[in-house]
Amino acid sequence: MKKILLSISACLFVCHVFGQVQMNLPVTFDDPTFDYSVVGFGGSEASTIEADPTDATNMVAKVIKSASAQTWAGTTLTNTNNEGFSAAIPFDATHTTITVRVWSPDAGIPVRLKVEDWMDNTHSVETDAYTTLAGEWETLTFNFANEGAGTAAINLSYYYNKASIFFNYNVAGEITGEKTYYFDDVMMGGETIAQVYDVTFSVDMNGQTGFTTPAVNGTFNGWCGACIEMTDTDGNGVWEVTVPLEAGSYEYKFTTDGWNDQEYLTEGIPCTVTNNGFTNRSLTVADNAVLPTVCWESCNACDVVVSTYNVTFSVDMNGQTGFTTPALNGTFNGWCGACIEMTDTDGNGVWEVTVPLEAGSYEYKFTTDGWNDQEYLTEGIPCTVTNNGFTNRSLTVADNAVLPTVCWESCNACDVVVSTYDVIFRVDMSNVTDAFITPEVNGTFNGWCGGCAPMSDTDGDNIWELTIALEPGTYEFKYAYDAWAGQESLVPGLPCTITASGFTNRLIEVSSDLDLGVVCWAACTSCENANGPYDVTFKVDMSQYSGTYTTPEVNGTFNNWCGNCAPMTDTDGDNIWEITIPLYGGEYNYKFSYDAWTGQEALTDGSACTTTIDGFTNRYVMVEAATELTAVCWESCEACSVSVAENTLESALVYPNPANNELTIQLPATMHQSTEVRLYAITGQLVYQANATSNGVQIIPTANLSEGMYEVQISNANHTFRNKVMIQH
Repeated sequence: MKKILLSISACLFVCHVFGQVQMNLPVTFDDPTFDYSVVGFGGSEASTIEADPTDATNMVAKVIKSASAQTWAGTTLTNTNNEGFSAAIPFDATHTTITVRVWSPDAGIPVRLKVEDWMDNTHSVETDAYTTLAGEWETLTFNFANEGAGTAAINLSYYYNKASIFFNYNVAGEITGEKTYYFDDVMMGGETIAQVYDVTFSVDMNGQTGFTTPAVNGTFNGWCGACIEMTDTDGNGVWEVTVPLEAGSYEYKFTTDGWNDQEYLTEGIPCTVTNNGFTNRSLTVADNAVLPTVCWESCNACDVVVSTYNVTFSVDMNGQTGFTTPALNGTFNGWCGACIEMTDTDGNGVWEVTVPLEAGSYEYKFTTDGWNDQEYLTEGIPCTVTNNGFTNRSLTVADNAVLPTVCWESCNACDVVVSTYDVIFRVDMSNVTDAFITPEVNGTFNGWCGGCAPMSDTDGDNIWELTIALEPGTYEFKYAYDAWAGQESLVPGLPCTITASGFTNRLIEVSSDLDLGVVCWAACTSCENANGPYDVTFKVDMSQYSGTYTTPEVNGTFNNWCGNCAPMTDTDGDNIWEITIPLYGGEYNYKFSYDAWTGQEALTDGSACTTTIDGFTNRYVMVEAATELTAVCWESCEACSVSVAENTLESALVYPNPANNELTIQLPATMHQSTEVRLYAITGQLVYQANATSNGVQIIPTANLSEGMYEVQISNANHTFRNKVMIQH
């Protein structure tokens, strides 16, 4: 009887009620015998299968990436049971490509394709291709032998049977606005033959001394030092080397004697690109190439006279004391300190210097006595730009120029009266449980100074306020207390916040007198309307971690990744550590670590419980109510494996899958007694919990649950069963 029941259940899961069969490559969306489905996520939920807008006889997948989409918004190609393909993608050593026909409104955008084992999402590989056409269909080739940066390499022993596509990958919807994309004809590519091109690099070292052998270092050789040395066979001072490179984009620079010395390139000059504070030469390879010979640290040959323009900088130091000589520092001189000193020949307190600069865009600021002191410029004022947390003056050079004299730390002359507007800040501290004395306002307008802008509560209603006169501009700020003894932990993505360089702060734009209204501490609304706080319980199972540790902790956007400020406890000694933290409603990123960042999880990009932003992969949770997250194994989205019957239909039956209004769980006789049934959202939120019924049949109502993937967990003292189910309405 059990075998008959299992066979019927298996047909319900695989054959489906419509008689369609599980799809496999190639996927055309046109064959009625196959069960095609797409599931969007992260802001691409509006993913459907419909007629090609350019050919009504052809069915394609349509993806709408919303204006609020995450950087990782994508669409999974699957069947209605979310099982992916019926067989593994037939990768082998010489067949590692998949082609996809795509339609994009924009050329030059990155498209990522990810394949994985639908039963084990830690087994995955992903790679990128770029559109070349706008508003037209084209075929992109994805070579999984060239995995995406920071992701796992292809493993030919893995069973890849599920695919997801990410249009304009790593670009948030708020940057581009809503966009519509289409894709079709997903199929294996031909034999993979990496196209390699010979690229010749040459650098003129005439005028350089103190070296033996130049080398070329770049993203193509892992910046390896002396592994690609250059030669000067004719002794003319021009060194060269030819390197075989696959098609693609690279960064590089010239060095000498490994890394004994290197080029210090000027940010903004035409042959360079600057990423994460490093300025390197850039190169795109599409054919054999002999690059022009360039002078060391230049985009040009040594005998080329580069046009420069005389730019005069002047700063009014009247009112400044404690200095000897102002200096000019910027991207054009490598922020070198005292190498460009200024003069005040007429003694009027206005110091100036004229500098020859190539055409381009630069950042700079004024300093004194090298770097003994410097301007601390207000982020958001008109003459500045902020990159990587540093606010500097900005300048574009296209001709000779005498810049207006500016006051130290200002965009204006010292005798200019700048209009200011009164901004009223008010915060309700009634929900703050930690002891405090005086709240304060800290922001870009006061250099995040600590206790320099204390607030007051004259009527004792726990609403503290302060009025500050601010120039027109855009500012970041947050509330703190007692000179940074405590501060708000703001949720990234809330409407009143902005997140930059890992810091989430409030944001205001000042153009007139402004009353910001009363907001609750760490919220965008009043305390009466605040969403939360809710108690969220985090749990991590350390039983299978082999390293040495004392105390696990939770670090996340809710506590500014503070280290050991959220230590966990294991009161019953079962190696499952937990902590309950009150959080306002919203989405948070976090991970488990231990002993104040002595060790931390290395999470897999693309796993079901993770999100990757700016190269960092963390867990995420959406808080909408008090939540007890399931205990997960260290570095895993799942509970630690146990030596019991798991993921087998002999242990329990879960049907239908997908479920609509209710989910039925039928337990074998061995699991009737003292058994607990739980249902978790894929983010780890517990949405249902009950003891099993005496007859072993459990009905879980699902009509009010959001659509998506869930995990059923059934356990007693002797057995554990887990199974993923899809809720679809």
